[in-house]
Amino acid sequence: MLSRAASRVAARLSPIAKAEAATIAHEQRTVPAGEHWSIQLGAFRGEDAAEKAGRTAALLPAAKGKPLQIVTPAKSDKDRLYRTRLLNFTSQEAWGACIALHKKDLECSVVSPAGVKVANR
Repeated sequence: MLSRAASRVAARLSPIAKAEAATIAHEQRTVPAGEHWSIQLGAFRGEDAAEKAGRTAALLPAAKGKPLQIVTPAKSDKDRLYRTRLLNFTSQEAWGACIALHKKDLECSVVSPAGVKVANR
């Protein structure tokens, strides 16, 4: 058993007097090279419909700060469709954002850096 003097000394030597929370640092995370995944929000016959889908999705937290791209159809495309995409995600961010969009009843597909759709709903 510790003596009374030893107990007092030990109490003063406690490494933590009171807990303090660290401040939260908000950083814009850059997407590493080769990790430029995207989310396709749809393919539309008209450019106006494609832009409207992009504006709707851009209001959601999952799309915050992500650039929007409207892929125009090539002249040789039989089906002239405008594709709306949100850009600059990592794989994990793209999947998470697409799940969040699905919860808001918005369709989307995750697109790999190679441009191949890997999933849709």
